[in-house]
Amino acid sequence: MKKQLCAIAIASLLSTSAFADNIGVFAGLDYNTTNNSYPNSSVGDSNNYSGYIAFEHFIPLIPNVKLKYSTLDADLENIPGIYILLYYS
Repeated sequence: MKKQLCAIAIASLLSTSAFADNIGVFAGLDYNTTNNSYPNSSVGDSNNYSGYIAFEHFIPLIPNVKLKYSTLDADLENIPGIYILLYYS
């Protein structure tokens, strides 16, 4: 009886170690150049960039977080945007 309980306890400990319990911080950058040379138009080229920082964890009820920044150059205006994304993976 003691051997069976010991075997069950060892098996249950080994089975819980199969979960992917990790915490991660990820970052990335993007750069995009667009050629807007149309005939009879004053629209020039645009240079856009974006970047993000993400935090992922293993807690199932709390969403992961990603903070993203991007720009959009459009006709002499630089339109920045900051986004906060909550997601599950």
